[in-house]
Amino acid sequence: MKNNSGFIAISLIYSFFLVLLMTLLGIITDYAHNRILLSSVKQATENKLNSLSEYNPLELENKTYGKGEVISYANDLWVVVSDNLNSATLLLQRSLTNQELRDGLPVKYQTAIQNNEMNMCYNGTSTEVCCWNSNSTSLDLYTWNKSLAKIVVDYWLEHNALLQKAKNLNFL
Repeated sequence: MKNNSGFIAISLIYSFFLVLLMTLLGIITDYAHNRILLSSVKQATENKLNSLSEYNPLELENKTYGKGEVISYANDLWVVVSDNLNSATLLLQRSLTNQELRDGLPVKYQTAIQNNEMNMCYNGTSTEVCCWNSNSTSLDLYTWNKSLAKIVVDYWLEHNALLQKAKNLNFL
């Protein structure tokens, strides 16, 4: 009789263990299924949002553009500089606003902006950008890669949502 009580205790422990394993397996399966569903909903939402480009066209019409022609692209007006058969070189028709200039420059170079205009180089001394000092003859010659304009333009391109969308869709 004593041996039977041990058998019952062991079978009870194994039963609880099997129930625990089945519960854990069910939770893990449910988690994996929800993750797959969420991933497909995320992809469907992304595709839907990317298909809404009829409100902000991101693909240029396949036609010949004349030099100097003004076209609408990514919610801005652009001037055609050249038509290269399969692509076009465009120039933004407007200048960047004072706020766009300020957003793109680090605080230490903000003095370069005055009345919606900006110097290409910094009036002072700097090793990061081209500069000149009005109190002396020292200067660091202008190059595009070290200019304040490059910093602002790069920032504007990286933070313009429509141009980033066009870049991700290989339209830019």
